[in-house]
Amino acid sequence: MKRLTNALIILTFAAASLDAIADTPSQIDTAVANAYGWLDGQYLAGCVQSYKNDFNDQYTIENGVYKLVVPRAPDDRGYTYDQALAVIAYLQDPRPDNNSGTKAREILSRLKASQNAEGSWYTAYTCSTSSTNGAVAEPFTDVGPTAWVGLAALAYKARNPVDTTYDDMIVAIARYVSNIQWKTQWGGDGAVNFASNRLQWVASTEHNIDLYAFLKGIKANSALYARANASLAGDYSIDSTLDNIYGFLTNNVWNQAELHFNGGRNDGKFPTDMLTFGSASMGDDFNNAYYSLVRWAVETVPSPFEYNGVVDFVHSRERANQGTYFNAWYDYFSASSGSNGDLVIVNDKLQDAWYEGTGQMVVALKMAKAFYAGLGWGTEAIQGKIDQTLGNLMARQHEDGGLIYSDRGSSNTYFRMKTASAVAATTWLIFAARGFNCFYPFARTY
Repeated sequence: MKRLTNALIILTFAAASLDAIADTPSQIDTAVANAYGWLDGQYLAGCVQSYKNDFNDQYTIENGVYKLVVPRAPDDRGYTYDQALAVIAYLQDPRPDNNSGTKAREILSRLKASQNAEGSWYTAYTCSTSSTNGAVAEPFTDVGPTAWVGLAALAYKARNPVDTTYDDMIVAIARYVSNIQWKTQWGGDGAVNFASNRLQWVASTEHNIDLYAFLKGIKANSALYARANASLAGDYSIDSTLDNIYGFLTNNVWNQAELHFNGGRNDGKFPTDMLTFGSASMGDDFNNAYYSLVRWAVETVPSPFEYNGVVDFVHSRERANQGTYFNAWYDYFSASSGSNGDLVIVNDKLQDAWYEGTGQMVVALKMAKAFYAGLGWGTEAIQGKIDQTLGNLMARQHEDGGLIYSDRGSSNTYFRMKTASAVAATTWLIFAARGFNCFYPFARTY
């Protein structure tokens, strides 16, 4: 174990014990089955629509008032990240006589066909039955969604070890991220930059956490590892790229004073996924990530990330530091409109329920519990938080099996969240209920 802090040694979970009633296995199985039913309803040939019955609203200004443009334009985007989540979910579908494996392959095959020459994907494509199906909807080559396609392909490889259909696709991803890394050998900080076609001076901690697990997944598969290193040597090798990322995460963006990852290069904000993804991707190699999660999500009462029994996207202090915005400023996200069609102002200083992140929190807490149980420590408080959070997440599931992305549609300081039922929220309910860590697919469940 690496860097187990002194603070961790004196950690006592009992002080934060929770009284929560766990859902029964039958209730959990029903929630999972219903979530898969909803996901099936979003599936079209080779893709899933990211949101159900949602719109990309536009507004005009009339006499100083924002007016909704009608007819409203349906949102038929399939975000690349969501395609990866759907693949990972379909690969573990427990329903009898399902055809989810076929759906997973069809999504991966469509992704393989749309991979850019450099190894990236655009962040969103049209997913519809119209003539525009498959068209680029957002022309950004962000490394985070690309890393998640890699994780989905690794999940498929774990299920189908002799199938090499997507091996070259995986290696191309590794080449892409290595090519846009600020390598320490060249005077950089080791981080992989945000994208090849925008924000090249920005490095997201979340993206690099994603990539850490992706590259470890390649390294864990001897055939993929050899195949990748046959074309990626020296500073571009899997080991070099991985070591650079580890250094960036544990040195440059690790906030030792507050014991958490910061949001990124020159980004001191504290998003929730610094706790959840940090633990799920790095906890076993960098144990401070587990302690960070437990300290902020379990020991701190009330947790600054908790809202209405679930979690918000960021620490509450980040909410307090931002202003009030019109939804229409983000024209690719849905806006809230009043009964007369006028735009509703959302106060972004107020906390919001983020259901995708709530599922991520459950997965991370289950991993942390397993880690500390392995040390022989009491984990009752962690289990109490798991039961409470998963129970609240399941209670918010709609009758059709879907989960909305957020309650209020606020800006979370990074982007404006939607309020429609979402692939991201619904698949993370599945992963939370099943204790499945997408970063190391099919290695173990929790």
